[in-house]
Amino acid sequence: MDHDFFKDRVNFLFEYARHLHQAGSPAHSLEATMKKLGDFFKLKTTFISIPTAIFGTIESQEMDKTKIIRVEPQGTNLGKLALVDNVAEEVIEHKVSLKEALLKLEMIESFTTDYNPFLILLSYILLSMGMTTLLGGSWGDLWGSLIIGLMVGMISRLRTLGLVSQIMEVLVAFIVTLMASLLKQFSPDLNVSTLILSGLIILLPGLNITLSIAEIATQNLTSGTSRLMWGLMILMKLAFGVFIGELLAKHIHIRGVTFHFEQFPTSLLWITVPLTAWASAHALKALRKDALLVTIAGCFGFICSKSFTILLSQEAGLFMGGLFVGACANLYARFFKRPSSLFQLPGIILLVPGSMGYRSLSLLLDQNVVVGLNNLFSMVTIAFSLVMGVFVGNILVKPRGMVQVIDVDKLNH
Repeated sequence: MDHDFFKDRVNFLFEYARHLHQAGSPAHSLEATMKKLGDFFKLKTTFISIPTAIFGTIESQEMDKTKIIRVEPQGTNLGKLALVDNVAEEVIEHKVSLKEALLKLEMIESFTTDYNPFLILLSYILLSMGMTTLLGGSWGDLWGSLIIGLMVGMISRLRTLGLVSQIMEVLVAFIVTLMASLLKQFSPDLNVSTLILSGLIILLPGLNITLSIAEIATQNLTSGTSRLMWGLMILMKLAFGVFIGELLAKHIHIRGVTFHFEQFPTSLLWITVPLTAWASAHALKALRKDALLVTIAGCFGFICSKSFTILLSQEAGLFMGGLFVGACANLYARFFKRPSSLFQLPGIILLVPGSMGYRSLSLLLDQNVVVGLNNLFSMVTIAFSLVMGVFVGNILVKPRGMVQVIDVDKLNH
């Protein structure tokens, strides 16, 4: 193999792995993708992914290259994942050379979602109100969650301010708890727990915890354990912020006004679930053109899970929801030649047990150890049911494979 051509392949593979990691690809998916790309290039590749680094070795008959890449965990970014996957498709189909592909990856480096500030703020409001309807509550709770969602959306603009990003979860949880407590004093009929959860929904690491269970189940123990600890640390930050907010709220007193709010009908879910699914497109950093796909996937996963929960049980409902989402995600990927994650992650995001994790740590902070540990165990059980459902869905409909093209040497031109 020509030395320069080997170098181009190596540079592309390592850059591609780094961009996959930055898009939030879980370890088992990243390693499988790099294995397929290595086979396509007629190279022996070994990649190991953990939340803060990528270890890779690439070998040909005459040469080899080993490299360690330090990366920062950035969460799920469906928009970047779609763009990165498209580059690989173009390389495989000989539409671009390796050098052109590297230039495209450099352009994707600075990718940001193409939502305008108004739509971003609206997504925070809809997520907050949607969570309130999923938890059940009154019309007062719904209007309260609107106020809190608006406030969280405005605070989120501070995330880009250096050190503030390190304490963002604590800051948001503190302000949300303080505001919810003040609204409760103004109108005693409001449910503080519902308001707090509705405000923190976008920060809850339910998806991280679910992905960590998937990584551990696929024997990526280091990556899975690290991601799980990352999720638990976020939960601890949120719980600490809530704890501080409650302490301060006890010293503030407002003369309340008595209102009576009726429970809203369950039929309201038919309106709020699609809106919540649409709003999750921003949380997952999907491209604006994929917002409809995200909405359909979210509604599909919720309906499947809810239907089987009513017929069987919660765990069975989540398992079947994961199964149908996993199978349909692979069908979508095969038909449209796009990443299955574009359908799979939005399909399960309304099902992940993030709120249970928050409640568990809140109970532990209140020294209610038995109930807290019971909730924590339930969270893991639910996440595992969801993950197993997705795995079975992958068995029923095999994931999309890389296109196999024999004449790889065309990439020289």
